[in-house]
Amino acid sequence: MRSLAPVVLVLLALPLTRPNIFGDQGSPAGFGLMMGATLLAIAGHRSVPIIGRGTQAARSTLLWLLVSYGWILVRSVAVGSDISLAVHFKSFVLTTGAVMAALLVLSDPKRARALGRSIVWVTVAVAASFVATAALWMAGGVGAGQIGTISDGHTHGFELYFPFTTALGTQVVGEQAWPRLLGYAREPGLMGMWFAFAYFLLPSVTNRRLWLWRGLLVLGLLGTFSVAAAGVFLLVWVATRCFFPSSPAKSPLVGYTRFLAGITGAAVVGWIALYGPLIGLEAKQQRDPYSVAERTAATEAGMQALVESPLFGGGAVDHIGGLNLIASVAQLGLPFVIAISLAVLMPLRTHPARRRLAGSLLVLFLTLLVAQPPLDSTWIYVAAVIAIALTDAELHVSDSRSPAWEGHRPDIELGATARTQSRP
Repeated sequence: MRSLAPVVLVLLALPLTRPNIFGDQGSPAGFGLMMGATLLAIAGHRSVPIIGRGTQAARSTLLWLLVSYGWILVRSVAVGSDISLAVHFKSFVLTTGAVMAALLVLSDPKRARALGRSIVWVTVAVAASFVATAALWMAGGVGAGQIGTISDGHTHGFELYFPFTTALGTQVVGEQAWPRLLGYAREPGLMGMWFAFAYFLLPSVTNRRLWLWRGLLVLGLLGTFSVAAAGVFLLVWVATRCFFPSSPAKSPLVGYTRFLAGITGAAVVGWIALYGPLIGLEAKQQRDPYSVAERTAATEAGMQALVESPLFGGGAVDHIGGLNLIASVAQLGLPFVIAISLAVLMPLRTHPARRRLAGSLLVLFLTLLVAQPPLDSTWIYVAAVIAIALTDAELHVSDSRSPAWEGHRPDIELGATARTQSRP
């Protein structure tokens, strides 16, 4: 039981770490919990490995984060910035320190499985709570089951409903109002990302009643009414079935058919993201024009900088900021964007179970690409190493004949072959 104490501290740090619900004000406390988890993880050990077996994939996330902050320093010295180096240094400590702490906690496969499974089940529980709250609203009217209002220190606060649903306002669909699910994230769209992340990580946790747990996660995602989260989820769902299938194509014809299906599916997802009811960009423009205008301006500045000044950026001032990876080209330059992209995607190149891992990491990357500021998004990078470590730990489960791994045997064999060849 003592060996799992670091897992508990990391879970407690989740809501206190950016970009989660109390992260803006509570990040120092979240960082303290991560450091406490580190001390417990290394207590009694003479050596301190940065994650254990099959570690190259997870270490690359930390490496490229270090490169990204190194570039911020170089750029600040070269061209200056409206943001002081002290602010960037604080971001560096909180982000890379938390990721390194997670790597140390996850160095034990038992803790890796416990933490990965806990994150997924907590997310499923949030979705189940939303379904219960929505049922109460249908039976008792708008606001039924409200427990109170909580301030997060950043906005005007959010509502808490029975059993433990957090919501940010309401969304009307037809004649029925629904709570807009906030969950443990700072905003509904980010909670939609966590639902999608858990959806694709779930097969590494359980293969029983997969349809039920995934169904709850989809309902939770819909409950956020997020355009970006829905679009990212649908795009990754298509990609994992057509471009990253669980098993290689049995013939060139099957492979070609999958490719065409993927292209067609991506086109359909694009139409839904633009014009779909409730979750389409057109619908979001009507209910929240300021948010759409702000993101559009920042993204356009990033595209302009990509053409005119890709190395150091330009065309956007710091008060616009890097609202997503594209906009960050203007704020911090293309090298920063490349380093952050590699921090999330490079593990797919080296991990032996890359097909199983692809869905969860692609969700994180695409959300950063279009909807989430990459700077200070600490828990996104922590989540990436959790997904990597959980998938790696499952590769070393003694019963490799479990049905949960059917269709992934080529990846396992590839990893085993690579490790054998690397031995002297």
